[in-house]
This record gives sequence, C-alpha cells and structure tokens, in this order.
Amino acid sequence: MTTEERLINIETKLAFQEQTVNEMSDIIYQQQKKIDFLIRNNEFLVSHVQKLVDQSKSAEGIDERPPHY
Repeated sequence: MTTEERLINIETKLAFQEQTVNEMSDIIYQQQKKIDFLIRNNEFLVSHVQKLVDQSKSAEGIDERPPHY
C-alpha cells in the first residue's frame, strides 16, 4: 500500500466519521427538543394537579351529603 493509498483511505474514513458526527448531532438536537417539550408538559401537569388538590382541600370544609344518600 502506497503512501497515497493510505492517505486516501484515512481521508475516506474521516469523511465517514464527519458524516456520522453530523447525523448524531442532528439526532441529539431533536431529542433535546422533545425533552424540553416533555419537561414543559410535566411542569404544567404538576401545576394543574396541585391546583386540583388545593381546590379539593378547600372544598372539604363544605358540609355536603354524599350523592348516594
């Protein structure tokens, strides 16, 4: 194998590695967008559930007969 062939081989491998790194970078970016979306949704749901719990606690003070009586 000549020096030129070895250099071409190394450049070819480097090109494939650069392509792979770029593809992985795009995938990581998309995953981060999804993670950010899920975090926002989770925070909203936790907030909503906490409001419902607070409303439930404030409604416990009302003297009301259960619907089955």
